[in-house]
Amino acid sequence: MPALIAIVTLVAVLALAANARASEPDRSQIANLLQSASLARGSGDHGQSAMLYERALSQIDSMKKVDESLLSECLVNYSDVLDKSGERIKAEEHRKRLLAIWNSALASGDADLMTEVDYLCANATFGAQTADVANYYERLLAAREKTHSPNSEVFINTVVIYARLMRSLGEKAIADQLEQHAENLRAGGANQIEVDSDENTEPPQSQD
Repeated sequence: MPALIAIVTLVAVLALAANARASEPDRSQIANLLQSASLARGSGDHGQSAMLYERALSQIDSMKKVDESLLSECLVNYSDVLDKSGERIKAEEHRKRLLAIWNSALASGDADLMTEVDYLCANATFGAQTADVANYYERLLAAREKTHSPNSEVFINTVVIYARLMRSLGEKAIADQLEQHAENLRAGGANQIEVDSDENTEPPQSQD
């Protein structure tokens, strides 16, 4: 695995160097750099991974029109690596930027980016910003009630991700109810959910 990471990293770095004279960074080369960073992250080499994500972020930010899909992928994973490296303040700064992008996409109805957000949030962790992401998903769920059938895969997946985030926050009862609701929707049921009155149904407030 270390040899594979080294090879992929070398290819990505050489490709970026070859492209350095161009005024616009090449999207495919940035994607290769993100792949190299992901391989290093998966092997537990957080230092190498952070260096590669930082380089990818610099390339993305130098694009004439920033690719927010690539930017989201980079910020989600880079923040996770920073958290694991003990650089929590830096991770928080990147996640705040990430949430600003996602909130803008929600406000403008950018369906493509919100689909990418779903993909990223299916497995990602968000550290101290988990409550912020849960609040975002609560609003995304409300927005998708107006644009998608409750029995559609998109809507059901939103419920599942929201449940996952609530479980990460320790809200087990709410998460269980949301997961049961998702199963009911998959079976063709109505978009109705009853939450125990003695449970706090509001996502925990974010902490600065």
